[in-house]
This record gives sequence, C-alpha cells and structure tokens, in this order.
Amino acid sequence: MSRAGSVVGLRSGVTASQDSDGLLHIVFLSTGRHCLYEVEGEALEAVRLLGDSRPWEDVLQGVQVKHPDFTASRLEAILDTLEAEDALDVAARAEVPPAGDVETAVYEKQVSFFRDFAGTAAAARSVQSRLRQGKVTVIGAGGMGSWVIQSLAMTGVGQVLVIDPDTVSAGNLSRQVLYGPADIGQPKALVVRDKIQTLTGGRVRVDVALETFSAETGPGIFSGSDLVINCSDEPSVHMTTDWVSAACMPQGIPFVAGGGYTGHIGFVGTTIVPGATACWECYKASYYEQPRYQLEHIAGDRRRAGAFSPMAAVIANLQAWDALRVLGGLGEPLLANRVGELDAQTLTIQWRTFERVQCCRGCATAEKG
Repeated sequence: MSRAGSVVGLRSGVTASQDSDGLLHIVFLSTGRHCLYEVEGEALEAVRLLGDSRPWEDVLQGVQVKHPDFTASRLEAILDTLEAEDALDVAARAEVPPAGDVETAVYEKQVSFFRDFAGTAAAARSVQSRLRQGKVTVIGAGGMGSWVIQSLAMTGVGQVLVIDPDTVSAGNLSRQVLYGPADIGQPKALVVRDKIQTLTGGRVRVDVALETFSAETGPGIFSGSDLVINCSDEPSVHMTTDWVSAACMPQGIPFVAGGGYTGHIGFVGTTIVPGATACWECYKASYYEQPRYQLEHIAGDRRRAGAFSPMAAVIANLQAWDALRVLGGLGEPLLANRVGELDAQTLTIQWRTFERVQCCRGCATAEKG
C-alpha cells in the first residue's frame, strides 16, 4: 500500500547513524535494540530525510535531488523495512498537530513515551487526549496526595478534584511537594489549586472540596469521576478505603486504594477496576480480616513515625503511574490483584497477591451497579 499523501518519519526515540564502513545503524533508545543494515547511498539519504517527519512526496523528491533514478517503489521498500522494525511513524496529514502548538510541545516527549505502550504515534496521541479529557478525584493532599496531584497535573490530566479540609503546617514542608513556608496556615486544597494553575499555565482545572471525607460524602462527590485515588489516612487508610470502595464499586469507578509509608517501609496500594479485578473486599478477606490483623491499640502514636520526601514520592508515583495507565487505556493496571511493601534500605518490593473471592459482596455490588 502506498504511503503517498501521508507524513512519514522515524518514530520518536529512534536514531540512525552511519559507521566508517558505511553501515546503517538504527537504535531504539527506549529499549536498546540495535539494528544493522548494509545499504546504498539512496537509502542513507532517505533515512536522513526521515529524521524529521515530512510529507512522503518531500522525501521522494529530496532523495531524487542526489539520486535522480530513485523511484517511489524504492522509497516504499525502504519504508516497509523500517515499519517492519517498528522504527517508522506514518500519519495522515490531518492527524499531524500544527507547528507551534503549545500543548503539543509541552507533551511531545511524554507522547513519545506512550508510543512504546500504545503501538503507533496516533494511538499515543489518543492516550494524551484521554488524559486531557479525564477527571480524577484525589482524597488527601498531604505526603502522598501532593505528589500524586502534581504528577497527574504535569502529565496533562484535564480535571482534578482535591478533597482535603486540612491546612499547611511547618511539619508538612519537608515532604509535601506543593507547599512552602508562605503557605503555612492556608487550606491545602486551595494552595494546590493555585500552584497547579501556575505549573500548568491553566491547562489543568483543579476543583476543591474543603470538607472531611466520610462514608456519607463519597457517593455524591465521586459522581462524574473517571478514577479515584485515596491518599487519606485519617482516621486510617483502611477505613477511608472502605468508604472509597463503597462509593466507587456501585458506580463502576476505578480507584487506587491507599498507600503509605512508615520509616523505611512503603506500602504500595492496589488498583481496583470494578468487575475486572479483585476488589477491596477480596483483599481484606485475604489479609486484613485474618485474626492476626485484628489488633487492639494499646500505646504509641503512628503520626510520629518517620517520614521522608523521597519515600513519599516513590510510593505516590508508582500509584500515579497505574492510575494513568487506567485513565489513558495503556493496558492492564500493574497494581491490580496485589499490594507491595517497598524496603528503602534494600530497594526491593515484596509483593503479595490476592484473587477474587467467590461470592464476594464487593464484587457483587459492582455487578449490580
């Protein structure tokens, strides 16, 4: 099939080089794959022109300037070889963003990253479009939530609802990325809204709810959300996730269950897609409801446990990446049906898996919804 009328070029993250023996090297920077070709001068010239995406006709005419006998069929053969190696992007002219488009420039490298997951340049741009149209609700704008919100906004999620009644304190500043000394005493959600507005030049809309999240508020406030991320640990991660699950499952809203960290151990929560993955009730049946977890508190204050900015960032961004995979349609969530414990002293993650429980009340709620 002829590609005449299309825009063609090497895909982002692919380079072409020539060695002293005249051999052509095609290198995939994202994977390290290296292809070697023995080619003639006309093919080298074609590949050189393909370094910048341009109309098929321009490539043909450009090669013909130096090699007058170069034909359209020869160009198609070169393009066939590159496409077979997944080194080529082909797009209809209508699909190519206009030159100078600010939003395209902002997300250019990100779309290139998505290309490895989405399959084609057009599909990668569709991923970015889905993020742009998405709405994510984040509960809690503290050590976990501030990092999650920043990552969602910087990747171009179009709308973020932040639920947090708390104010910024001095103790937040060492690990909660969006706050500075001038913000002390101000409502966290309002500070987040203003900071994200500045960071994204208004591309991302942040709505706020200055209320305490509860079992009663969840169903209504989540309405219209494409995904919910629980970053709240008051009164506890498990209790707030109970509330999130009860609100999300009947509405079919995917959610990322709360993660956290204590000292050098970080807890990577699970991603739940109603009807497709094991649910929060399945997890509790596997672990949390076992007798050894039914503990009565005697002494000590968990709020005094160690906290460290890099740990908060790592855990939060692992969960943000999985949320973006779900929102952008980038494949199965990597945190589905499992939870992890990250040991900062060894940089190892111990994963614990769980499965859908037969006759699970949580899964049944999703099926009814």
